[in-house]
Amino acid sequence: MENQATIYIKKGQTHERLGTRFMAGVGSGVIQIHGRRLNRTWTLLSRTAYGGATQLYVKHDPQDMGWRVGDRIGLATTSRGRSTTHVIESIGPANEEPAGCGELPDTRKTCSPDRCRVLADFMGGRTCDTYCSESNLECEAA
Repeated sequence: MENQATIYIKKGQTHERLGTRFMAGVGSGVIQIHGRRLNRTWTLLSRTAYGGATQLYVKHDPQDMGWRVGDRIGLATTSRGRSTTHVIESIGPANEEPAGCGELPDTRKTCSPDRCRVLADFMGGRTCDTYCSESNLECEAA
């Protein structure tokens, strides 16, 4: 059986050992939470995910971990920003290089099957048009 449930823990009673927001079985109490079995519930990114990225590259194969299209995942920030949640829209083969970007020089890039967003680190005073034309590409917008 696969049903969704959300547990909201609001401010309420304060427990001397557990604090103010907790769910616990104290003494002989037992809490059982059941859901779809996953071989692995978390992984690490294998490549940096820049803002606006539409694809993530993870260390472990999502299908081997038991992840499915429609599952919700959380991305924990490594900066002072906010962590975010996302819904898996598709799962591709592990380590597949996305189409459409090629090997652009001096870039950090995020790609999707039909376009490439480039954040150039070393533009050296060049315009987007100049940078793209050096790689035989056209700049759509800067």
